[in-house]
Amino acid sequence: GGDAPCGCGGKGHLETLAAADAIERKARARGLPPDAEALWKRRDEEGPGAIWEETLDLLARGIASIVHLLDPEAVVLGGGMSRAEGLVEALQRRVEPCLASPLKGRVPLVAASLGDDAALLGAASLAVGMLRKEEEDV
Repeated sequence: GGDAPCGCGGKGHLETLAAADAIERKARARGLPPDAEALWKRRDEEGPGAIWEETLDLLARGIASIVHLLDPEAVVLGGGMSRAEGLVEALQRRVEPCLASPLKGRVPLVAASLGDDAALLGAASLAVGMLRKEEEDV
């Protein structure tokens, strides 16, 4: 539940409730194979469907809260499951009813185009920028 431990040392974060690890933990507890990608492909079946209903609901509410707080132009979803066929669209349909009227239809959800390397490439870009600034200052 909401007290599940997170890899960061905290507990109850959205990731602990709705990321691939959480989906696989829920599947294991229900006697289903702990494979989030395979469960997504079987989402029309009763067992996997119930897990995905809960997961998409949690994610949609979390994303809507973030949108209300930060008013972004878009929400970029990362991680392996973000590239699962139809997941972003299914999540977008769930986020919309959770948004205040002025935000409806205004904030697209998109899968990260850089995949799992996004953080590494972002850090490298910052490092290069800092090196260039140091060279300019010399």
